Parts: sequence; structure tokens; C-alpha cells
Amino acid sequence: MTAEIVAASREPGDGLPASPAHTVTVTMTDSGVIVLRLPGGTSLGAECAEAAGAAVRHAAGARKRPVLIDVSGLNSINDDARDVYLRSTVVTAFGLIGSSPVDRVLAHYLLRAQLPGIPARYFSSESEALTWLETFTHDG
Repeated sequence: MTAEIVAASREPGDGLPASPAHTVTVTMTDSGVIVLRLPGGTSLGAECAEAAGAAVRHAAGARKRPVLIDVSGLNSINDDARDVYLRSTVVTAFGLIGSSPVDRVLAHYLLRAQLPGIPARYFSSESEALTWLETFTHDG
């Protein structure tokens, strides 16, 4: 299962055209972890976050699932996008991955808005993040 969101993956007025290079991708692993890849080189705003959230809810179906968010290469995350993250309703746990110091700062900006009862951690390794998130897959 793969969903790509192009039109909503940029901020109004950022000068970036909606293009495959600025695409949010939502996939699901065989073990049931939803993987959300955000477009590097862009700023994440509410419009993109809402579209990504809708794709995650669609992928989750009637079940709560763990979600891996790849923030690699993002330029920034605004407060409105973080508010969308805080309204997550179909998530059992969040894993955030990135590789640069900027990625780490952006991920921790989201992590500071910890959702009650939803574990969340930052990883620099996707395989470690997926292993951790798989412990939160269950029937529900």
C-alpha cells in the first residue's frame, strides 16, 4: 500500500512548485507500521500535515498503528503542522528518523509536544526505529 500526496506538500508562497521532488509518501510495512516520508528541502505546514494525516488515517483503516515519520532534509516545521501532529487519533506510537543535526532538532520539536499515552522516540537508524515500532503493533 502506497499513497503519494503532491499538491499539499508545499507551503503557499514558498516558491516551490508541487512536484514529485516535493511529495509526501505513505506506505505500510508487512508488520503493520505506517511509514510517512516528508519532502526534504521544504517547510512542513498545516496543509501538508493535514494531507499526510488523512493518508495515515486511510492507511490505518479501522486499527490504531505505529507510525514512522521521516523528517530527513526538512527545512522547518511550523506550529500549525505540529498542532496537526498533536491531534493524531490512529497512532499507537511515533518513531521519528533523521540523519542531520537539523533533523534531530525538528524531530525533538515534535517530540516536545508528546501526546499522552503515545510513546515517541527519535532514531538515526530506520531499522532500529522499525524494530521499536513493531512492538506497538496489535489488533485493535
